[in-house]
Amino acid sequence: MLMLPRLELRQALRPPVVVFSLIAAQLLLFVVIQQSDDRLLHNSSHHYLKMQFLSVEAPRYRNYLDDKGHTRALAQFERASAEQQSRQILLDTRFYRQLRSNAQQLVDQLAAAEVPDHALIDRWLRHRSTLQNNLQQLSSQRWGVSNQQFDIGRLASYGLVHNSATILAVNLMLLLACGPSLERRLGRRRFTGLYLGLQLAAGAAVQLLFFIDEQFLIGSSATIFGLLCFYALLMGRQKVDMLCWLLVSQYRVSIYAYSLAVAALCWLAITVALGHTSPTLLAALTATGAGAALAHWLLGPLLASSNSQHHAAPPAIYPQQLNQLYHHLDMGEFKRASRLLETLKHQHGDNFELCQLRYRLNVLMGQDYTASAIALLSQRPASNRQRQVAAELWQSEPALRQLLPADKLWQLAFEFNTPKLLAQAEDIFHRLRERHYAAPALAALAKWLSGQYGERGNNKKKRAYQRLADALLAVEV
Repeated sequence: MLMLPRLELRQALRPPVVVFSLIAAQLLLFVVIQQSDDRLLHNSSHHYLKMQFLSVEAPRYRNYLDDKGHTRALAQFERASAEQQSRQILLDTRFYRQLRSNAQQLVDQLAAAEVPDHALIDRWLRHRSTLQNNLQQLSSQRWGVSNQQFDIGRLASYGLVHNSATILAVNLMLLLACGPSLERRLGRRRFTGLYLGLQLAAGAAVQLLFFIDEQFLIGSSATIFGLLCFYALLMGRQKVDMLCWLLVSQYRVSIYAYSLAVAALCWLAITVALGHTSPTLLAALTATGAGAALAHWLLGPLLASSNSQHHAAPPAIYPQQLNQLYHHLDMGEFKRASRLLETLKHQHGDNFELCQLRYRLNVLMGQDYTASAIALLSQRPASNRQRQVAAELWQSEPALRQLLPADKLWQLAFEFNTPKLLAQAEDIFHRLRERHYAAPALAALAKWLSGQYGERGNNKKKRAYQRLADALLAVEV
């Protein structure tokens, strides 16, 4: 059975580029690295069997597993073929470390046999360590995170590498289930920061707190757990449409968004109850906690910021309604989104956030968006993100520049007060001059531009706009 979210990507104004890039990178690295790992393991196993090391170590490995109480691993070892047994022994670094610490005892036992094989003893002493050292080139040991060394590079790379096709498939399906919605809600930069923050927190927890040697953390499982927790707090009890394939049949089902996180937390609880200890478990617990903390720290201000400019909006209601509106847009439910948008406007008044959503809705529905675009540019941005949205709309829709009233243009110019947006403020200034706007207002804008460029060390433009301001004031006099 395969279950994926129903996404209207062709209707989306901004496709989830970050999510698709992560999926492509993980798939590409898995194909490239897995081939190298398989080849290395095959060659090491072939030499291990050829030198007859299995007959030496297999009995001792059985005793080792029995002493540790690893009954499942022992049963798997007994059922495996000779090549699979050799791989299992080679990959168990803690068994090899114990074997090396008791090497003299092992040699004495082999020499005390009825027919001692001195050639085998010599081969084991000379070549066994070489085989084990070759396995350090495996992707898990080259890219993975462990408590043996603190490496910043490994913290950034371990999440892209997987050694199991099943785990990779599950991780990518969960990322596809919650990632696109999160990226469109938060924006590409915020979503990238959230993903990297969760990955760094999980990796750092393993490097600093996990005290079992010779175990490495790889894969994006822990980061996905954190994303699911963040997604559950974001969506709450909202339903998400999923497409389910059972053999050749396709079904559409609706599930609560938080059910994904509940399933992940149940898996963690079962793992802890069974007494398993692994770096992935510690990393998943850390990332889940970090996701919850970031949701309260980052998501609250993000949803509440759009409510700062309008009146009488209950703080517990407006963010939920806005969240529901984003959900309708993500699912392509444009009629529901339009009705809810009008309800929000009637209840709380117009603001930049609602005007932006109305413009986006008109674009997605193929309607005339001129009025909504003018209304959006007429609103006063409350943050640099909103200023960037207004600047992008100003650049992408040249026809709106003539339709916007001069007074609104003059006010909009003062909002473009960041280094990247000063060019748009200059453009507005020159357009107002072409419209023969009031000289005192133009002089004030020119003086403001002069001060902005002066603060940024551009003395040439500072003097040029100061001269323009003086000339405009002189003409008025």
